[in-house]
Amino acid sequence: MTESDYHTGRLLKVTDYSDPGSASLNLDYLLHIRDGSNDYFARYRSVFIFGHDRSNLLKADSDVQYRVSGKDLYVKTSDNKEIKARVCTKITYRGFPGVQCGSDRILGGDFSDSGKTDK
Repeated sequence: MTESDYHTGRLLKVTDYSDPGSASLNLDYLLHIRDGSNDYFARYRSVFIFGHDRSNLLKADSDVQYRVSGKDLYVKTSDNKEIKARVCTKITYRGFPGVQCGSDRILGGDFSDSGKTDK
């Protein structure tokens, strides 16, 4: 990818949504990136057993380079590699704000984006 394919945004938050009680070996993180008036939510999933968890390279409250391609969001890391995350859609489910990431819903967090809400 060329530098012009990337945008610069602010990584506002990295939230660990992994389920410690689950038999799953997945580590799940919800990323919130703001670029001007645009907010992006994306889920980064890593399989613990393979040792590919690169979440330590995602620092909240820092500027990041990112690009969106289809349903995926890529964050460029300090070592010039990319972390791939699945773009999530803001939703309201039974009156609760949340995001839909594929077939999974994450509810109850702070999913505000510039004061807009989905109905």
